[in-house]
Amino acid sequence: MRGTIAVGLVLLASVANAKDNVADYLLRVTIAETKWERNPMGGAIGSGHGNLVSDDSVRGFDYTFSCSRPFNATQGTSVYPAKWKKPETRLEILESRIGDADKHDTCELKVTMTNVVYGYDNGHLVTYSIEQWNKVIADRRMLALNGRPTDTDRTHYPLQVTILEAQWQASALTGGSAGSGRGNIRSGTSTMAFDFSALCPGRLNVSAQGSAPYGGRWQQDGTRLVLLSHTVGDQQADHTCELKTDTHPAQVYLRNNATGVVSAISQDEFKQRAATATAGQSSPATASAPVAAKPAAPTKLTNSDVIAMANAGLSTDVIVAKMNSSTCDFDTSPDALRQLKVGRVPDAIVLEMIKRTK
Repeated sequence: MRGTIAVGLVLLASVANAKDNVADYLLRVTIAETKWERNPMGGAIGSGHGNLVSDDSVRGFDYTFSCSRPFNATQGTSVYPAKWKKPETRLEILESRIGDADKHDTCELKVTMTNVVYGYDNGHLVTYSIEQWNKVIADRRMLALNGRPTDTDRTHYPLQVTILEAQWQASALTGGSAGSGRGNIRSGTSTMAFDFSALCPGRLNVSAQGSAPYGGRWQQDGTRLVLLSHTVGDQQADHTCELKTDTHPAQVYLRNNATGVVSAISQDEFKQRAATATAGQSSPATASAPVAAKPAAPTKLTNSDVIAMANAGLSTDVIVAKMNSSTCDFDTSPDALRQLKVGRVPDAIVLEMIKRTK
């Protein structure tokens, strides 16, 4: 679905009575296409396509008209005030005169309402279903909210998310950028691969070697991931982006820095690479040459481990079983409990952690 609604109008109109009550014109109209010619009897006649718009709906219509003189075209998001002369069949639009906004001209359109929304794209008339247009409106509202997030506290985005591969294109119809790609999600000591698609206020950059990851949190475990980002060149201009995700807990993505190719490896291979890599090389979550990591001695189970298991989608029973078979070193201070809540650890697991706190 492509295209933008062009709000342009070339119509012929009758001169309105100076006493016309502008407040009566409560409807709003955009015109996607109009064709007209001189009327041998005077004025002009023509036809075209437009939309009747409100705050929560848009509906297209076809029209014909016969008016006394042409109107200037409107631009951008401009609309014509309008009112029904006869519901669903005769629609009168109102236009302020150039140079004298207190005086107005009118033109009556004979209309046939349709079940599509009209737009204009690259010189061609295009149509959208009502469902498609409602999705466009919902996307625009979502982008507006994401462009002005109310929660920019980075501690509320505990997941570390790297983008290894992404393709983006500008969305002229909704604004923002639409894209898809692949990356890794790190929580505590756990890393897993994921694929995503998204519509964001701005593009998410591919993570360069050594760059800081995006902060993230689950909006819906495993399927909807919210990232906190900022406008390039302005660290203070924060925005959020919701990714539709498909996670792969058994895999980790690695990018070959020489070829740029991203491939998946198993968790076992990922851990082996991390254990044998030399010091000073790149992070295993973002490159084919992982950061060195010393073989780890058996460690106690911590809050980070529990958050990682919960975010990987493991059930409460599985996580509790792991607790039962491990030496636990949990922090259940008020601040730590808040972090567990932010990390979307179920209350049943938190209660088990409290029971095991010395």
